[in-house]
Amino acid sequence: MQWIIDVGIPLALFVALFWVWAALVSGGRWAHVYKAFTLIDPPDGRAVWISSVLGWLLVPAIIGGVAGHVIANWISRAKDVTTNNLFQRRSLGQRFRPPASIASLRRYNQGTPAQRNFVMQFVRLAHNNDWGIAQDHWEIWVSDLMCTTQFGDLYREECLKECQSTAIGALVLSGMAAVCPVCAARAMNP
Repeated sequence: MQWIIDVGIPLALFVALFWVWAALVSGGRWAHVYKAFTLIDPPDGRAVWISSVLGWLLVPAIIGGVAGHVIANWISRAKDVTTNNLFQRRSLGQRFRPPASIASLRRYNQGTPAQRNFVMQFVRLAHNNDWGIAQDHWEIWVSDLMCTTQFGDLYREECLKECQSTAIGALVLSGMAAVCPVCAARAMNP
């Protein structure tokens, strides 16, 4: 965002002013200068040639910058795996087992006393007994937790089990205060 303010806006103003100047110098041919800038038509005249070269330099740079930004964001959200765990052999069961799904909160309602306590805190207190929103926020919490480096060394199913256990421990504490971290984050960043 800061790049847009520091570089993007001044660059856009420079290009706009240059485009106006080139169009005025070339006799008011606005469309021709635009087509030369975007490399649709061949340039004629010095101002249009400069506009064409400017477009030749800027258009790929802007496209490359946007693509680089998207790829960098995508990579930064990927789960880190330590180098000593790369390229290890997995058993056939680990390779072909479909990924498990995040557990339903209704299943925990019938589980151990600790699981029932979690459901009471998280669903009934933090979400006013709204099972749909509670399940949605539970899945968001677990899936975000699975993307952290803490669980990077685990396989899919092990990672899911560990994340669900960790999430229960974290969310039962926030549920005691009748606060859901996902609800609180969404209220701060609508």
